[in-house]
Amino acid sequence: MSTVTVAPARVDAVSPDYCLARWNQFYIDIWRVNTTMAGLRIMAKSFEEFTKGYPEGVGVITIVEPGAPLPPAEARQTLGQFLADAEGRIRFSAVVYEGGGFRASAVRGVVSSLILLARPPYPHRVFATATEACTWFQRGFGAEAVNGKELEIAIADLRRRIAVRAFR
Repeated sequence: MSTVTVAPARVDAVSPDYCLARWNQFYIDIWRVNTTMAGLRIMAKSFEEFTKGYPEGVGVITIVEPGAPLPPAEARQTLGQFLADAEGRIRFSAVVYEGGGFRASAVRGVVSSLILLARPPYPHRVFATATEACTWFQRGFGAEAVNGKELEIAIADLRRRIAVRAFR
């Protein structure tokens, strides 16, 4: 059995509430607990700097861990503005709201509704797992440009590395 070796994602910022990272042409934001305005400001600056290296556009994967509350209204508005301002820099965007049961399904439904209202000018979808999102990115960017399994491995490795930090 062969093992796939994948370069690790580079962490831009990490706190008890979030992790902001990059891997190849992907910007990864993981919301662990609260979506804070301070975290969103850091994300916008980090994203701006990251996208300068990818004039053809990037993929954005947002992962919301199970149990994380919905962002407050101000943060939702800021996120909506961020996504609108990123037009031309984002090629594909996905939100992964993990967890099972009614609450997780309801939150994914709310997020999907907000996306329909915001109408981003690029493909944007909501998923229950990172695996589903990575497969979608591979189809969208093309298998020559993105290996969905490698993206999935990079995200899993990133999550293991940030879990080691005893924030909680």
